[in-house]
Amino acid sequence: CHLWALIVGWPFGWLYRIFGRRVFGMVFAADERCDGCGLCAAHCPARAIRMRGARPAWSYACEGCERCFNACPKETIQTSLVRVAVVVALCAGPSLCPLKAVLSAFIGGWPSWIFGSLWFALSAVLGFAILRLLDLGLIALSRIEFLRPVLAFGLTRWTRRYRDPGRGA
Repeated sequence: CHLWALIVGWPFGWLYRIFGRRVFGMVFAADERCDGCGLCAAHCPARAIRMRGARPAWSYACEGCERCFNACPKETIQTSLVRVAVVVALCAGPSLCPLKAVLSAFIGGWPSWIFGSLWFALSAVLGFAILRLLDLGLIALSRIEFLRPVLAFGLTRWTRRYRDPGRGA
């Protein structure tokens, strides 16, 4: 690999490892057809899926490989549109956050690069904390039987995502 590619690509790889990977585990959900067989957890190479009762739950170690999609015999794993909306809303949140004005007033005389760095670090920590709380809330709500189809609704079953050659798809 060329040195320039390493220099340009390294920051993006670093950002993906820290931020991007953790989002994958938040957007997957098993819909109401899931029977709790556990094949998704058994086939996960990152061991990012744990069975909570009879329901799979993805951790932040999820790499987005989607082997769980192909392992599921009932094709129940969805990219939840509600969860995607939560992640997108949270990504737009730091620019709307009132804490930025408070931080600016507190350290207003400091150079802008220091303020920008502090704001980035603070918004990343707050973002992960809020993301985790929202994820735990969605997991708790998905245990309510009539909310499960809404929270797990995704368009995955109508796409060609389930294309494992061994299943005849």
